[in-house]
Order: sequence, then C-alpha cells, then structure tokens
Amino acid sequence: MSEYNLNENALATKNNIVRVRVPASVAFDLDSMNKVTAEVLKELGCRACHSGHDIRFDIEREFIFNAKLDMINRF
Repeated sequence: MSEYNLNENALATKNNIVRVRVPASVAFDLDSMNKVTAEVLKELGCRACHSGHDIRFDIEREFIFNAKLDMINRF
C-alpha cells in the first residue's frame, strides 16, 4: 500500500467520527442508551448498523457556579 493510500484512509476515518454527548443519567441507563443509539443511527442513514462510522459517546458533566462561587446547578 502506498503512502498516499495510507493518508487517504486516515482522513476517511477521521471524517467518520461521530460524537454523541449524553448526561450521566442517560449513559448509565440501558433503555435510554438504546433509544439514543437508535436515533443516532437513524440520523446517519441506517437504523440497522453503524458501518463506516466511529461513534463516540461522551458522558456530559456540567457544573455551573454563580458569581459568589456557589454551585447552582450540576448535570
């Protein structure tokens, strides 16, 4: 395989990365994750598979502070 093909394949893989952010309450609930995954697959064009896509799930944690440095919300 030539260097050109290696670089072309690397770019193709990088362009197929799909990031999905979910709150911890969803990430640790199998039924919720199944629904999220089904919706993502539908958006990618095939409900049956994720071939060609590198789907990465990020657990979202967010902490919000006010001006007095009190935590006012966390997700």
